[in-house]
Amino acid sequence: MLAAMEPERVTELYPTDRSIDTAALRQELNAVRENGFALDHQPTETGLTAIGVAVTVRPDTRCTGPALAVPTALFHTGPVPELVATLRAASARIETALRETSEFPA
Repeated sequence: MLAAMEPERVTELYPTDRSIDTAALRQELNAVRENGFALDHQPTETGLTAIGVAVTVRPDTRCTGPALAVPTALFHTGPVPELVATLRAASARIETALRETSEFPA
C-alpha cells in the first residue's frame, strides 16, 4: 500500500521516526512499483518470506492484496514469477468482485 503512495506522502508518514531508514524505504518502494509485487524476506517476521500484490479498485485506491507466506527455509526464488502471476490473477478476480459491489464504485 505504501508503494502506491506518492513518495512525498510516505515521507510525511515517517517524518521523525528514526527507527526507519526512509531512504532505504523509498528505494524498496521504487522496486515494488517497478516489479509490481512486494517480496518481504524476513524483515517483518523472522523465518517467514512473503510475496504480495496490490488490489486496485480505483486508480487512486489500493485497499488490500493477496499474499503468499512461506517459511524462509523452504523459500526458493525459482518459482517467484509463477507465484506472482497467480497472485496477480487472484488480485484481478478480487478487483472485479469489489467493483461489482456498491461499496467500491468505479
